[in-house]
Amino acid sequence: VTPSASSTLPVESVVMGLTASPFVNKYDFSSGTWAADGNAVPGESSTQFEGIAALSKTRIVYGNTLGTTIQAYDFNGTDWVAVGTPIVKTTGQEVTMTALSATTVAIILSDSSPSNLLQTYSFDGSNWTTVGSSFELNGGGGAISDLTLTTLSSSEILLGSQAIGLSTFDWNGSIWSWDGNNTNLATTGGFTALTPTKIAMKNGNSGLTIYTGS
Repeated sequence: VTPSASSTLPVESVVMGLTASPFVNKYDFSSGTWAADGNAVPGESSTQFEGIAALSKTRIVYGNTLGTTIQAYDFNGTDWVAVGTPIVKTTGQEVTMTALSATTVAIILSDSSPSNLLQTYSFDGSNWTTVGSSFELNGGGGAISDLTLTTLSSSEILLGSQAIGLSTFDWNGSIWSWDGNNTNLATTGGFTALTPTKIAMKNGNSGLTIYTGS
């Protein structure tokens, strides 16, 4: 399962792909039940590693490992419609992303050269542009797979993987800087931010746990 890591969707909704389903859908929660709302994202499959970020209640950004683009989509109540020119990527690059604002996304492309680049992109409704400099997460030492990314604030993100634990990164509008890490927490599952200092994490077969930072 790869849910959208953003609180900008309605509180009862999530956009995600399920391992048992080849589609990426919007799901709404009502009366104790999750149900698909509208049609799937066109031409997109959830059978490979994917990244989804919600820019607003009706707009997402989506990319997956086997694809060659990262595309914005608007939901019109029934269908997802592609918006603007996509970001071009290479087939095989894992996509991890999180929204910093309604027009800005932090994206990590793994298995690239150099690998594991953290880059900010801005969307004007038609075109994507890179903002500031990129940050090499692994010093060019090889790709880090199965990354999870969530937004703590418009200027801070939390990144995690089983290999490197948890790390926070700060954004000043042009440069990413490493803020610190806690490698004592193994991230074998997903997590999402509840507040700028609190996350909910699911590790392996264990239950959902709340962690608080400073």
